[in-house]
Amino acid sequence: MDVKSFIHQWCTKKNVIPEFESRSTGPKHRQRFLCELRVEGFNYVGAGNSFNKKDAEKNASKDFIQYLLRQNIISPADVSGVRIKSFSSTHLCSNQTDKC
Repeated sequence: MDVKSFIHQWCTKKNVIPEFESRSTGPKHRQRFLCELRVEGFNYVGAGNSFNKKDAEKNASKDFIQYLLRQNIISPADVSGVRIKSFSSTHLCSNQTDKC
């Protein structure tokens, strides 16, 4: 499962809808996309950016999952099956032996 699917599945269980808002910035030849993820009932806004909209949404999802982990709203075991391609300064658990 990828991170965006996890967010949608988690929100469905909580009966809330994730809202992704993306916008482009910069010149056309070096355009970047900024994405904000909001979930009703949470003051936190997940943020992500990338050179394409899809990856910006994934990065915002990763950021929101990190928030949920920090707040102990979900446990590392909850995200053990989530596929993470890359994390620079943060890390999500990719299997049950990882320590978060």
